[in-house]
Amino acid sequence: MTEAPENQAGPALKAQARYKRVIIAFHDLSECRSYLNRLLGLNGEQAVPRSDNVLRQALIAAAVASYVRPFSGNRPAPDVEARLPVDFEERLSQSQLDLHRRVIRVRNREFAHSDPDVSEVKASIQAGPLAMPVSNIPRRSLTVEDLRTLDSVCSELHRYLHDQIMTLQTGFQPGDSF
Repeated sequence: MTEAPENQAGPALKAQARYKRVIIAFHDLSECRSYLNRLLGLNGEQAVPRSDNVLRQALIAAAVASYVRPFSGNRPAPDVEARLPVDFEERLSQSQLDLHRRVIRVRNREFAHSDPDVSEVKASIQAGPLAMPVSNIPRRSLTVEDLRTLDSVCSELHRYLHDQIMTLQTGFQPGDSF
């Protein structure tokens, strides 16, 4: 197995590895915000009509997936840290931190996996050989207000990541490539 950057010698390698993780996370959260902007009609985007449930559900799933990526236990690489430092949590209010944790649970239970207790699937045998699944709870774990709060969490984390990028960049020279 490849040794994680934090176990390798040299502060320069550690800084480069953290820098790469921060850049990846910044990109992931940028994706999340663009999905939320389109879904909710923020930052000049036109909101998706409530009648377009397919697009709304697709954007919610995409927003959840891209939001959780930086916090989902990524594999280490020789030159990229596996995780963000947890000090980002200090920047969130308790309600934002609660939503952050809930979005991770929602991703794990409803979007990345098919936990049966979430969907409450019932089977109904009709005339014919197929059982027709019926879901009593279509993925509704996140309300519009939750999604608006998620956008504010993304904004706060973007500021944090930007600060990290600016701090880390002071240790690099123009023209550095790694």
